[in-house]
Amino acid sequence: MKQCPGCRKNLPDSAATCPFCRQPVDGGAPPVRPGDLPSLRRGDSAESHTLNWFVLLKRCLSASGRFSRSQFAVAYFGTLALFWSVAIAAILGLEAAGMSEDSASTVGGSLILLMLPVVLIAAVGGSIRRWHDLGQSGWMVLLNLVPCVGALVILYLLFAPGLPEGNAPVEKTPILAIVAGVFLFGVCGVGMVAAIAIPSLLRARVSANESATIGDIRTVISAQAAYKASNGGLFEGNLECLSAPFSGCVPGYPGNGPTFLDPMLTARQAKSGYERRFEPGRMVVVDPAVSSPTSVGEYAYVATPLKAGQTGVRSFCGDSTGLICFRADGANIRVLGGACPEEASGCTPFR
Repeated sequence: MKQCPGCRKNLPDSAATCPFCRQPVDGGAPPVRPGDLPSLRRGDSAESHTLNWFVLLKRCLSASGRFSRSQFAVAYFGTLALFWSVAIAAILGLEAAGMSEDSASTVGGSLILLMLPVVLIAAVGGSIRRWHDLGQSGWMVLLNLVPCVGALVILYLLFAPGLPEGNAPVEKTPILAIVAGVFLFGVCGVGMVAAIAIPSLLRARVSANESATIGDIRTVISAQAAYKASNGGLFEGNLECLSAPFSGCVPGYPGNGPTFLDPMLTARQAKSGYERRFEPGRMVVVDPAVSSPTSVGEYAYVATPLKAGQTGVRSFCGDSTGLICFRADGANIRVLGGACPEEASGCTPFR
């Protein structure tokens, strides 16, 4: 049994060169020791020491070198920070530019998928190099991909001190390791997560939009009931009057009096993924000293999903009788005479 003079590893008698540090065992040039390489720092191998993220990311494509703790931290967390910063900034910027929330989220999600290979290359390639620095095979990177265990492994790679330059094995892990890791645990993993998460997110968004819309319809019905008490017992045919009853609507209404409805609900614009529509009934003859000139005896408030099945599944209608009904197919609900249609016409009341 021989012993390598460079890294002190036990070798078979037939070995002429140490497979770990590549030093000759018998004869030849004298062994190279860490002190003979003053220009190299641990974790660099034959590469210059740097914490430049761009250089480190490029080195992750070649898995034959080493990363020190600081280099691994910069490559790994620097890529994650850039990844999420770009994605979040893109979504917020698109929303600020006037793009709808759904469209901005779609663009942001596409950007995340495009950047994901960069994150996986930094994570897998950087981990392989860090395992080399710890004197282990690069194939130990498979531990990083085990659920729950992977987080502990990352912490170990961040804090465990590496071996001196002369004692670490020089292993040329093929780039196929990175490609296989990216494909198997990246593409397939993302596909599995997306298949589970995206439908759940869509259902949650639809449910939230429908709940918000039903709440708005109930708010309009309650506001009309309160307005009726101040309007001579009649409902209002001009929905804007409920948010500004003092603007020539209710006769003698004080300018500092309370409003009945939020202006967001009187604007008749899309909200929570639903297009809103107010349908007043027939005008009635009123006493101008008591009631608004646009008073009506009945009304209906209709909400239809902007994209059936995506922003909402059901369409809704609420009217002056307090009824709220829905159509399960999300189709537009036709209002007749300021009243929601009966159940026989396809609008099912909430029980």
